[in-house]
Amino acid sequence: MVHVGSVTVCFPKFEVKEKVSVTKEQLFKIFRDCDKNNDGRLDKEELKEAFRVLGSWGPSIRAHRAIHHCDNNLDGVIDDQEISLLLSYADQQGYKVAYKHSVM
Repeated sequence: MVHVGSVTVCFPKFEVKEKVSVTKEQLFKIFRDCDKNNDGRLDKEELKEAFRVLGSWGPSIRAHRAIHHCDNNLDGVIDDQEISLLLSYADQQGYKVAYKHSVM
């Protein structure tokens, strides 16, 4: 509300979407949630889904690159020993998510 002389002007409350960086904890949760068969390992399809959730323009390519950068034992999946490398790799990509908040 703004008072101008004897007139009061009311502005509606609205939401603003800002893009904020994804934390490593949020990345971990996204990757964990995309482990559809709950085997504790992420294959290329699960990684592709995670990068799609993160808003990647090329999730298939990003999944391939993640396996290339993080799969130290060359078994084609990201396991518990390699997840920290995956989190660092994804963090370096600078993903952001929309954050809503109200403004008066």
